[in-house]
Amino acid sequence: MENALKGYPDRIKHTLGVRDRALELGKIYDADLEVLEVASYLHDMTKYWKTEAHQKLINNPMITDHFHEQLYHPISAAIYAKSIGVTNPVTLEAIQYHMWGKIEMALETMILCVSDYCEKNRTFSDAKVVYQMALIDLDKAYVHMLESTLKHLKEKQITPHQDQIDTYHYYLKKENKRINDIIK
Repeated sequence: MENALKGYPDRIKHTLGVRDRALELGKIYDADLEVLEVASYLHDMTKYWKTEAHQKLINNPMITDHFHEQLYHPISAAIYAKSIGVTNPVTLEAIQYHMWGKIEMALETMILCVSDYCEKNRTFSDAKVVYQMALIDLDKAYVHMLESTLKHLKEKQITPHQDQIDTYHYYLKKENKRINDIIK
């Protein structure tokens, strides 16, 4: 990772911050720490590749024609990880879905998403809020993170991907049901 990102010291710092946060949360929630460590190191490996390099590696018009190019790197990073011998499906899922997760994701994927959002080097105030929430309730922190991301995209007049919206609604409904069950 350090070799691949040597021209990007802030990305290395971010990646190490994600690793540290993911391992911290992984211990709290009894997740697979090896999955979290490997996924953390590899989640942004292809972040600075040119669009053409992502498209060549992804080699799937269903993805490249329907996803904004800023969303290529999680997919290409998972393919890259597979090409260097990563075979654990949970690790590959965590890498591929680290930006916003997916419906019925593994615990490690949710932890990586939250860790990427709230690692210690993030400077926006909501990162600290999500981190404090994650220490107590990972699901709640995850839903808050998605909601904040969607609000941010709206402010920037960027249309979120439909998968992002569907995932948010799925986990919001799940979280509301969990809260209602507690109240009853």
